[in-house]
Amino acid sequence: MISKKRLLLLLVIVFFMMTVAVLEAKNIMVSDLLENPDEYNGRVIQIQGEVVGDIMFRGENVWISLHDGETAIGVWAAKEDVEKIKHIGSYRSQGDIVLVEGVFNKSCIDHGGDFDLHAEIFKVISEGEVVKREISTIKVVLAFVFLLICIVLYGLEYFFKENIP
Repeated sequence: MISKKRLLLLLVIVFFMMTVAVLEAKNIMVSDLLENPDEYNGRVIQIQGEVVGDIMFRGENVWISLHDGETAIGVWAAKEDVEKIKHIGSYRSQGDIVLVEGVFNKSCIDHGGDFDLHAEIFKVISEGEVVKREISTIKVVLAFVFLLICIVLYGLEYFFKENIP
């Protein structure tokens, strides 16, 4: 019969191994899903990326696009999960970085055969921000110079058209 100390040691070891396995869960890249959809189909996976594009509301759920730095994937999530999102990536802003865990579908029956991820866990990792883009002074000057050149050329064409028989 196993003593209580050995049983306790065994339980501690099993708990430690499970904790390490959970902590080592790594993010899947969307490009990996594109290259090997059969390997991940129907499995629970984890993806981290920037929320980009528009949030499309569909009743109690929403569609978001998640860009992992290389490629994007459509994520079907609960409406209350995405209410945590403050910034959506666009030209004017850097979107929130989120971690999504859910079931990957290479051909989702619920969504017309589309390639998607059904979110079960949705966490905002870091908040995005508005991107301030400065206009280069040299670009403004060059644009003004080219505008003047165009006006002069148009005026010359008009002048020669009227004065040459």
